[in-house]
Amino acid sequence: MVKIISVLSVFLKYLNKQLYKFILFLDSRIISSTNDTKSSGTYYEPFRKFSVDGEPILQKIEQLNYNDLLNEYYLKHNKLLKPVSRRKPAQLNYKGNCPLCGAPHGYIYENNVKSQQLLCKVCNHTFTLNKDFLEKIILRCPHCSKKLERIKDRSGYIIYKCKHKKCSFYLNKLNKLTSDELKQYKKHPWKFKLHYIYRAYDINFDLLDRDSMADLNMKVDLANIRHSKHTLGLILTYYVNYGLSSRKTAAIMHDIHQVKISHQPIMNYANSVSAMVLPLLENYPYDLSSDLCGDETYIRVKGKKHYIFFFSDKIKKIITSYQVFSKRDTFLRLFLCIKPLRKKYAKLPEKLKVIVDGNPIYNAAWAYFKSIKINFDLFQVVGLTNNTKTDKDYRPFKQVQNA
Repeated sequence: MVKIISVLSVFLKYLNKQLYKFILFLDSRIISSTNDTKSSGTYYEPFRKFSVDGEPILQKIEQLNYNDLLNEYYLKHNKLLKPVSRRKPAQLNYKGNCPLCGAPHGYIYENNVKSQQLLCKVCNHTFTLNKDFLEKIILRCPHCSKKLERIKDRSGYIIYKCKHKKCSFYLNKLNKLTSDELKQYKKHPWKFKLHYIYRAYDINFDLLDRDSMADLNMKVDLANIRHSKHTLGLILTYYVNYGLSSRKTAAIMHDIHQVKISHQPIMNYANSVSAMVLPLLENYPYDLSSDLCGDETYIRVKGKKHYIFFFSDKIKKIITSYQVFSKRDTFLRLFLCIKPLRKKYAKLPEKLKVIVDGNPIYNAAWAYFKSIKINFDLFQVVGLTNNTKTDKDYRPFKQVQNA
């Protein structure tokens, strides 16, 4: 038996050597040949950087009466405005009236079938079927005053775009392109941002004002537990402060303190204590300064990645807002920015400073706050080295928060 094992060991070593030689052959003949091509090596294609444009022009829409408009047309042209003469059946399934003036369906054109856009012949107002077309405000480009088109609906915001080819914003961007970039733009226009874009955020403030853990009910009544308050403090120290699992906490309580308890009561105790402590933390009248720092990190919850977003007062060392989310998007950052501004401050400081990292999505949040008359100064600390004066002046803010 020993001889058989020794023979098999030698044979396996031989196979291992042959396999290694075969891998070297493939590396020299096949893989290396691909590296000789022009496209070999690490390929880097620069992505289109996120940018935030200025605020649009807001034009309020006043409800019109199509009968008055028809009378004005008759007095001006001395003839009646005829309905649309359709040469073929309508492709868009819309039988309603104009949302602006109330003109009947007979006066409505199919202005653009591809984008499902309709045009009222009486008031010359355009609207679309696949969007919420009854809007009280029209957004116009601040550079050419043309109406912005609603192109995409995202989670928490709507994207509007100016598609006017003679817009000064578009022409200036186009003229700054090099010859190579211009060729790339003609082939792949989606890689460049030349048109004016505005993001209108749709935030439910009732959701923000609602307690973040209002649905968290107490698993047990802490006044009626059979363990003492000292034992409860030990359990919370191990389970919360030291971050041990409920089973390890139960083992330590038994091995060190001779307290026999299972892991489920430990989880119930922590749940009940958190439900009691949260209102005290959220509603306590903190005396906050005018300097807030924001950051984010991730944790694993039941094996899945979740994100923790939090803001803190750099001077008072107080965490003003915190929340765990399963995904990472713009709405979450807005949520965490709004929460301390709306709930923690009785009155906003005159010179409020918000220090965050270099993610440009915070610029979008800053633009949104400006639109709802909440003004503050945004400072972004980029990278690990002090390349700008802002990095040098406000990096200690971020370091205190991370500590």
